[in-house]
Amino acid sequence: MYQVLLACTIEYNARLLSALSVWEEHSDFHIRQVVYDGNHALEYLRRESYDLVITELDIHGTDGLGLLRRIKQEGLGALVVLLSDTVEFEYVRESLMFGAFDYLKKMPDAQTMLSLLQRAKERLAEQNQQNART
Repeated sequence: MYQVLLACTIEYNARLLSALSVWEEHSDFHIRQVVYDGNHALEYLRRESYDLVITELDIHGTDGLGLLRRIKQEGLGALVVLLSDTVEFEYVRESLMFGAFDYLKKMPDAQTMLSLLQRAKERLAEQNQQNART
């Protein structure tokens, strides 16, 4: 089972994402932790291993792009998906420059999330194969 850290601005958004019928047996992804602040997300990522981080761009504390940068700088290893109300080119461009796995308009529907989780699963399997060879 792949472990997910969900970082949302408000509890309602976390509940909406958690309620999608895409987790557990539907995808092999489990939301292990929900936080409402980018700084708390970093604390969890430094202590525990996560496969996927789904964060809102405008999260409190360290924002989504800052969180992405720190994850990459510190080699915390998780795939990062950014969620935003806006799809401004500069935000998308910057997220890609820092290695985001994807950038979605929030709140994604179940089909969009299932597609994303399938791609994430494939990427994680590739990474595991590469790590096993080295």
